[in-house]
Amino acid sequence: MTRNDTLPSVTPGYGLNMSTFTAAPTQPPTISYEVATRSLLQSHFSKETAKPLILGTQELHTLGKIATHEFGLFTAIVGDDSRRIVVGRSLAEVQGLAETVAYPFGRGERARKMAWLEAMGEHYEYLSNKPGGRLQGSYIIKCDELQFRHDYHHGEMQMLYIFERDDVTCANIELGELDGVMLLSTNTSALDALEHSYDLDDPNVTFRKCDPETCIAPQPKWSPCSGRRFLFRLRGREIASGETVSEPECGDIEFLDDEFTKFVGRINVPFVGEEVEFRGFKVSDTPPDQPCEWEFYSFEEPVNSRRCEHGVEGEFGSEAEIDDWASDSTTSS
Repeated sequence: MTRNDTLPSVTPGYGLNMSTFTAAPTQPPTISYEVATRSLLQSHFSKETAKPLILGTQELHTLGKIATHEFGLFTAIVGDDSRRIVVGRSLAEVQGLAETVAYPFGRGERARKMAWLEAMGEHYEYLSNKPGGRLQGSYIIKCDELQFRHDYHHGEMQMLYIFERDDVTCANIELGELDGVMLLSTNTSALDALEHSYDLDDPNVTFRKCDPETCIAPQPKWSPCSGRRFLFRLRGREIASGETVSEPECGDIEFLDDEFTKFVGRINVPFVGEEVEFRGFKVSDTPPDQPCEWEFYSFEEPVNSRRCEHGVEGEFGSEAEIDDWASDSTTSS
């Protein structure tokens, strides 16, 4: 039959074969919304085995009243969308379909959304306390392309922790499926110098500049007044495959205010194959962790690679391993 504007729209593929429309009685053009709705429900639910329907409607109350009071059906709103409603014979099927459509990755998607709303609440609370204008701090990140979908049920957040250490600005980043460490600067040459100034022979040094008497590269400098746009180098690892992004990837972060409370960032991610945009919102001036080691994400990782988590480094297998590694490092230096 010809679709009538008064009929509720139906989402194809969710419990409805489009032949239902052709099988439904043809209605005159002047048919009212209530009559058209009754006709559709009668046609579809005439069989006991009929699956639930997802109906789009601007008259939610009317549709729900007809479905429940006249046909004895169950209804459920699709997530936060008040324009879509699920109608069916089984309450479990109706609620299950509504949740599946609203949260396609299961309950974890709901947990993630709730975690994001809670985190944004922390951002607004931070803003209300008059930010100090420092770059250092903790930022929640939103990046749909790199969300780690397997951890949705944990409601985990993507995070960026920025640290200021003398002339060094560095960061730990948890960007969905990418985990890594960053070096930041407002100047390309300074960033290049910083990247090459690490002493990788001393396992006890997380960040150290080279000796100014032997290093010919210019010393990197940074100050909050040098601009809002920061370039960065990133080393990391794809969580799912464990593949290391050892060759530093380039990207940039541009803050949207002078208080460094929110930013837009871009990076070309190897395993995605395209530039990815991510946005950050500051929730604290104090990062909870210690900076990760730049050399951790390399093809030749240190013995029993150490990664700083919550200020505590990973343990070695035994004291003998520590002594052996320290001895080798002393010899090589």
